[in-house]
Parts: sequence; C-alpha cells; structure tokens
Amino acid sequence: MLKYIIYILVFITPLIPLPWGAYRLKQASLIDFILIILLVIWSFKLSFEKMKKTSLDALDFVYIISQALILMIICVLTPYVLFWMPIYEHCGFGDRLVIALNRDSILIFIFYILFSVWWIIGMIRKYWQFPKTKLNLPIIIFLLSVCLSLINSHNPLLSIYLFRAFLTGILFYYILISNPLNNKEIHVLILCLVSSLSIVCIFGFLQRFIGFGLLNHFPGMQEFHKISELTAIKVQEIPRIASTMQNPNLLAQILIGGIFLLLGLSGSIGFVSQSFFMIVMLAGLILTYSRSVWLATLIGITIFFSIKLNKKYRAIIYIVLLLFLLFAIFFQFSATERMRSSINIFTDESIISRFEAWKCSWKIFKDNIFFGTGLNTYAIVYPKYKGSNAIPMLDAHNTFINTAVEMGIIGCISLIWIFIGFLRNMYEKSKTTENTIHKNMSIALFSCLIALAIAGLFENLWYDPRIILIFWTLFSIGVVL
Repeated sequence: MLKYIIYILVFITPLIPLPWGAYRLKQASLIDFILIILLVIWSFKLSFEKMKKTSLDALDFVYIISQALILMIICVLTPYVLFWMPIYEHCGFGDRLVIALNRDSILIFIFYILFSVWWIIGMIRKYWQFPKTKLNLPIIIFLLSVCLSLINSHNPLLSIYLFRAFLTGILFYYILISNPLNNKEIHVLILCLVSSLSIVCIFGFLQRFIGFGLLNHFPGMQEFHKISELTAIKVQEIPRIASTMQNPNLLAQILIGGIFLLLGLSGSIGFVSQSFFMIVMLAGLILTYSRSVWLATLIGITIFFSIKLNKKYRAIIYIVLLLFLLFAIFFQFSATERMRSSINIFTDESIISRFEAWKCSWKIFKDNIFFGTGLNTYAIVYPKYKGSNAIPMLDAHNTFINTAVEMGIIGCISLIWIFIGFLRNMYEKSKTTENTIHKNMSIALFSCLIALAIAGLFENLWYDPRIILIFWTLFSIGVVL
C-alpha cells in the first residue's frame, strides 16, 4: 500500500496548481496531506517492527495520541472554517480556504516534528535502523543550519513555512530509501512522473496555442503577472507556457528531472513511448523560454552522452544538440529575441536585476554570515540593501547565493556538500555497477544534477514545495539503485 501512495504523490505533484499562499509556502498543500498519510502508514509499519523486539512504551503511546489528536483537529477544524465558522461568514470560499490551509500548515509542521523526534528516538534505541547513506551527514548539518537560522530570522513564521516544505522533501526521501523499491517499481515511479509532466506540457500547449483552460483567474497566475510587472518582465510579449506550475521557470526546472529520468530508462522502455514523452517534454521546455534551463539541459545532455557513448558516436549527439539549440532560437521571433537579450547583458532588464540582486546578496551575507537572515526572508531584507533604482526581488535568483543569505555559511556549505556527495555517488555507481539499467540511470542522474546545479546559478530552485519534493525524489532514486 505504501508504494501505491508514493506513486500517487509523485504523479499528482506537478498536476495540482497551488494557491498562491502555498506557492510561496504560507499554506499547506495536497502534497502535505498525502505525505501525512504516508507517515501514518510508515508509523504503523515501524511500530510492528518494534513489537517484534519489545512492547510499545509510554513514548509510543504519547506519539500515537498526539498524532491522532493533530489529525482529528485538521479533519474537524478545516471543514468548520470552510463552511460554518461565524467570524468568516462574509468571506468567500477562496478566502476561507486560505485561512483553513494557513492553520493546517502549522499543525502539519508540528506533525512532521513529532514524527521526526519519535523516529530518531526509535533509531537511538535501536528499534529500527537508520538508513546508511553518504548523504546523511550533510543532510543533518543542513537541517541543523535551518534550525540555527530560525534564531536570527527576520520573520520566524515565514521561515517555519519553508522549513515545513524542506521537511516534506526530506521525510519523503527517507520514506523511499527506508522502503527501497525494486527495479520494476523504480521504473513505475519514473513513468508516473514522466507521464504526469507530459500531461502538464500538453495542458501548457493548449494554453499557449488555443487559449484553453488559462489559469489567469487562478491566484498563482494573478500574482505571477503582478510580480512580472514589478520586475519589468513583460509577460505578454513572450507567450511562455506555465501550465499547472504557474510559473514558466518552475515548469522548466521540473522538466529537467523528467527528461533525464527518461534518458535513464533507455533500453527498458519502448522506443515509441520514450520518443513521445521526450518530444512532448522537450517542446514544453522550449516554450517556457527559460534561458538558464535551456543552457543547463544542453550541457546536461552533452555530459550524459559523452559518458555513455563511444567517442565515434559523440560527434553525432553534438550535431543533434546543435540542431536543438538552433530550433529553440529560431522557433519563432519571440524566442530569437529572448536569446538575443541574453547576449545583451547590459541592456536586458532580467539579467541586470540578477546582477543587482547578487551584489546586494553579498552585503546581506556579510552582515549575517553565521546564521543567515532566516528561511524565506530574502524579500523582507533585500529592500534595505538594494539601490534606489533597483527593482523588487523575491529571492536572489541563485539557489546557492539565496541559501547563503538565508541560512548562513554552514547552510550553503551543507547544500553544496549534498550536491557533491550525490554527484560522486552517482559517478562511482556508473563506473562500478554491472547492471545496465542501474548504470544508465546513474549516468542520467549525474547529468541531471549538474543541469539542475547550472540552472540553480540563475534561479532559486528551492522555494516551491513541488520542486523540493521532486528534487528529493531524484536523490532517493539514486541512493536506492
């Protein structure tokens, strides 16, 4: 049952648009509620393992009662706020939903903490084993740096919201590696993500070409257009698809994972199916007009085939990649203009705003070098440091710089450590494993993370709960190979 819920969670993650509050992590989302179900099932599984060795003790009963109490409050409070709470009787359904999800967000965070404490104590007492991986130490240091950043946070509540999103991804990672899937199940998990992303892209095509199902009325898209106006990004001049991800850059980032996982399945999936999924996702990637992700994907695919193919075949893939780049550039006039603006770094407003953000980020980092400003607080601190003509920025448009600013030097080092540790692990597996499927997937994940790291130099990847969850899904697939 556990694995089927895992499949469902991975499948629906890209498909479900989030209310803007959840998109900026202020509210709970469907991802959190499904993860709670996973944690409850896993709790029962761990409790049965413990009962084989000893009986349940007082700590277990406190945890079970607390867990049940939180679930009961969520199940009772949410519909009460939505339909009956008198104080909100003049609010629309959408407003009441936001209020309910805000309250659920804190309860879910407490639920995560309770589970984590109970699980860690159980491992200390050796009732169950802590999964041994090379990423454990940097993950622990990363979580400790998150806790330390709360001390200096400019808005502790906003920091807790993002902390909850990080816990969502990390707990899902440990669920997967503690209940490892076999080759067939990994195959199904990847197909769940790839098919979901293909549906998202097709919906984006319908939005782009025939105006079907536009999300302009949806809170997330409204806010995206408002922010685009503030940051001088002229959305209407470049018809970039966003689909259910509500932001073209987010869609491009999540497509990186799907494209490389599909490459990793080469030889174990039908050629027609693989070609269909690949064409749909590459077309979706092109139509996001995300320049940094275009560059990152090209480099990642080049690395993949450079490792995988013999030297005599590498020239062929370089020609194919060149044709792909030319297609992206000349697909239509707006794409050409988008690429030209990348070259004109002194006139392109998007690039200038990034340079300004990076310059200000260095000043912020120097003033908060150890603990950072607190998770999710960049937008609060940035106005105090920016120049008079600088435009508003919600983040640093760089994953590593943003982490350094919000979590301090320890958080940034631990994040880089996680990336390097995973890359090293995948490279070693690609060289030592005799299993062809594992070898292909190791090379694909190695190339994928390099592509994500390159994209992360121009965008902040870790602020949307859907991206965070898929990120940790990629890590878990690599670890269980």
